[in-house]
Amino acid sequence: MRRGHLGGSPEATPVTSPRVRRHTPLARPASLLLAVGVVVVSAFALFGGAPAAAWWADPAHPLTTSAADTPAVRCVSIDGVPPSALEIAVPGPVGAAGAGSSLSVSAELRVLAVEGLATEGEIVLPTLTATFSTISAGPIDVVLSPRDLAAASDAWTNASQASGSHVFSSAVVFPSGSNATLSSSLIAITSPAPLGSLAVEVRWQWTLLPTGAPTQTGPWSEPSASAGVPSILYPQAYVALVRTSPLNATIGESFDVTLAGGSAPQTFLLKLENASTGATLNRGSVVSPATPVTNFSGSIEIINSSGSLLPGHYLIHVHDACGAILYSLPVIVSGGPNGTSAAFAGARPAAPR
Repeated sequence: MRRGHLGGSPEATPVTSPRVRRHTPLARPASLLLAVGVVVVSAFALFGGAPAAAWWADPAHPLTTSAADTPAVRCVSIDGVPPSALEIAVPGPVGAAGAGSSLSVSAELRVLAVEGLATEGEIVLPTLTATFSTISAGPIDVVLSPRDLAAASDAWTNASQASGSHVFSSAVVFPSGSNATLSSSLIAITSPAPLGSLAVEVRWQWTLLPTGAPTQTGPWSEPSASAGVPSILYPQAYVALVRTSPLNATIGESFDVTLAGGSAPQTFLLKLENASTGATLNRGSVVSPATPVTNFSGSIEIINSSGSLLPGHYLIHVHDACGAILYSLPVIVSGGPNGTSAAFAGARPAAPR
């Protein structure tokens, strides 16, 4: 699983740090952020047939509407990839590309035309990374920065609205038969629209301009709801990351997270993870109240659930009730209150939920 660059910031409110995988939506009315209704659309009707097994991060707090007779939204995880994340493979470039060659990537979105769903909406894209295999230089990444796109059902968004490029400082060789993959690094695509009220399809394409050789253009990926990780999906409900504790933390400390938006009431799961393996070490939560408010907070202890932890690089993931990852916070953890590098045994870890 791709985890991205690790880093930290001593600032008290580090949500503006570029190291935090975050959404940066356009200004929108508070009523959109605090919508409590959820329009439920059956996955059977949209995609046809039964989806993969449902995966609830917090079964005790399923995401529901305010109507007592409305069933819970179906939340789906595919092959271990959380809901609404992207992982799209296409055939990659082949052959040699000299120094000065450029590799560009574009992504496009379109609202899926489905009876009863919205035909347009704002889509919030997290950081997208296209990874290409080479024989000589290892993997090469082309990064598309986070952005908002206004999408509709009558046309694809313009490729220039979500694009990135890489210029080679030295020659590389691409192997034949390899795939290139566009990934959101497990982070969900979101929208201020209520969950289930619109569906989107995503496609991408690469172009290689090698020095002294013909241009190579990859095929547009074909959106699918069934092949591999879906590229036809329901965006998760957008939730704002208002502030967090400093990303330079100490073993045993409480790490605070403040959110705004989403459906209420809802439990947002916090997970402390090993940055290398993705193993979950401890859990906390942020709970939005039944009556919507502007901000709501929760916390997680920087400690293993067994009561120990070593200094190093860790991640704190913010999940919604569907298990989708909304934010990935890279945290640099130092020793305990005595300044030692050993595990801190004095903390009382939060019980895993």
